[in-house]
Amino acid sequence: MRFLKTVLMVVCLASPVLAVDSDLLRYLGSDTKVIAWANVDRVVSSPLGIFVQSIAGAENRDFTNFIAATGFDPRRDLRELVLGSPGRAQPRKGLIAARGSFNGPQLGALAVLSGGKKDSYNGVDIYFTGGAHGGVWFSFPEPTIALVGDEPTLKAAIDRGTQNAQLDPRLTAKIPAAGTNQDVWFAAIEPAGVGSGKRFVALETVDLVSGGLTLGSVVQLNAEALMRTEKDAQSLAGLIKMFAGMLQSQQQRNPAIARLLPFLQNADAKVEGTAVLFSTSASEAVIEQLLRARQKVASLR
Repeated sequence: MRFLKTVLMVVCLASPVLAVDSDLLRYLGSDTKVIAWANVDRVVSSPLGIFVQSIAGAENRDFTNFIAATGFDPRRDLRELVLGSPGRAQPRKGLIAARGSFNGPQLGALAVLSGGKKDSYNGVDIYFTGGAHGGVWFSFPEPTIALVGDEPTLKAAIDRGTQNAQLDPRLTAKIPAAGTNQDVWFAAIEPAGVGSGKRFVALETVDLVSGGLTLGSVVQLNAEALMRTEKDAQSLAGLIKMFAGMLQSQQQRNPAIARLLPFLQNADAKVEGTAVLFSTSASEAVIEQLLRARQKVASLR
């Protein structure tokens, strides 16, 4: 379990190539409903990425021991992450595909030494780490590619390694092209409905949600929701504006909401046909203040 926790911490520190790597996308199944992508090089080197590492305990003992044992430092060796999931249909399943510099045998040996096991599938070494009810499988089908997921998903991904990606065209249409300034990107088909009280946008009215995050001195979020009808789009835009108004009206009574004021003040939602376009931004310094306040509260618990 200590090894599994370290792996999860590594992913968090790294997450979270200007175009999404097609070599990684081909490992995702045709049943993929949710994709998220991160340009790890740019995330880690961004002002916010550097700050998050400084407060996330990047030098804690588990992390430094992991690096010493494997020679793998995600801040230096991880380049790109793609996460795919079947979504609501199978909420516990999913795959992480990563591009980077990996010493597969050394990482696998540490998993086995920590109580995991090694197996083989279609000529590829696969490893299990974690407990019987909370473990993951991982493999290195190519020297610069790592895959992480549950056993059936991992094996299916290995089978797809020589094929072209067979993703839903609605998802592929939203994949960023070369030259994008986005550092993190996501897309989801038929996401869950959202609402409050009697104001609710039903699941069936949302066809696709996508967006991206750009990190710099200003952190910018741009997102788009494609709705089934123009009326549904107007309803969602109205709900977003209602939420923003409610939160702003409560800022004097709730310090946590007051800290979100920059995001609320810069938020914008507009309708173009059946699409709702949403954007907001805040300075990196403001986000640092938010994270410091959250860390302080957590340390008092």
